Formats: sequence, structure tokens, C-alpha cells
Amino acid sequence: MYRQSYLTLILLLFLSTLLFCQDETIILPEPPDSEKLNQVYAISPGIWMPDSMNEKDEKDALKKYDESTRKYLNILKEYDKQKYFQYLNQGRYQLFNLSEDFAHFSSRNDRSKKIHELDIQTVALGAKYQKVNDAEKARVKEELKKKVNELFELKESERKEEYEQLRKKLDELKETLEERQKFREEIVKRKMEELIGESKHIRW
Repeated sequence: MYRQSYLTLILLLFLSTLLFCQDETIILPEPPDSEKLNQVYAISPGIWMPDSMNEKDEKDALKKYDESTRKYLNILKEYDKQKYFQYLNQGRYQLFNLSEDFAHFSSRNDRSKKIHELDIQTVALGAKYQKVNDAEKARVKEELKKKVNELFELKESERKEEYEQLRKKLDELKETLEERQKFREEIVKRKMEELIGESKHIRW
């Protein structure tokens, strides 16, 4: 009898637990914010760019460009809408859009901005060339050649600056190595004193 009562009690507890669980509301995690995802992808060069945008964001993004570049963006939208939105998303979050906060980067930002704009222009003209009739192809190709040459000059300027910075860093490293070799005995002596606890030099 006691055994039966014990089993009945266990069964009641089990059933009440099930009922309690059923009353609980299961809260699913919120989906990731699309705007934040766009920012993450857009600020990472070479990473996938969103190929769509709502109307408000599109208008805001276009305001960042001058009239000349907007003209090429409209061309790109006509001939390759996917790339059009990808470039708009890229332009929204690149560093040159933060030039007011990073004034000391102004020169580099101006060049990056111009490279971005020329990139848009060349891609737009390339897309247009593939769709226009033969009579218009020659004119589009000539304009494209001019823009590609401008883009080449800016990209080479950027690479030259990177080279100069690297060379300066290497010169500094070489100078440091030469200095360390010059004072090798003193450096080794001080390290030995430090290791055996006999260092007499005051630490900074």
C-alpha cells in the first residue's frame, strides 16, 4: 500500500512538472539587426556587400556623392543594379566618410574617396559598354580608358606612399639593429646582471 502511494506521488509530481513546462512561454532570440550586419560587411574590404537597400537609405547614401558621381551611379543602376547597391553600401561606411572626425587623415581620405568614385565610374562605364549599340561603344570605350588611367595614377600614388612608409620603417629597424650591435657587450652585461640579481641600474 505504501509502495502504491509512493508511486502515485511520483506520478503526480511528474505530471505537474509537465503541465508547468507547457505553461512556460518559449522566448526565441531576436534576429540580428540588418543595419548592423550591413555595417560589418561594408567596412571589411573584399567581403560580401549587401546588394539591396531600402528607399530612405538609398537617398541618404546618394547624398554623400557629388552630382558627377551620382550620374555614373544612375548609369550603374540602369545596367547593373546589384553592383549599384553594393557600391552604395560600401560608400556608406568607408573611412573617408568619417573625415570630419579624423581630420589628420584628410589627404589620404580625399584620395581614397576619389579612388572609390573612379571605381564606380569605371564599373558603370564597363557595364554600359556591354549593353549599348556598336555606334556608341567607341565613345564609351574612350571615356572608360580616360577614367581607368586616372584610377591607375591614384592607385600608384597610394602604393608609392605605402612603399615609402615601409622603407622608412625598415631604415629605422636597420638603425636599431646597428645600435644594438654597437653596444652588444653592455646589453649582454646588463641582462646577465638582471638574471643573477646583481643589477645596479635603476628601473624606469
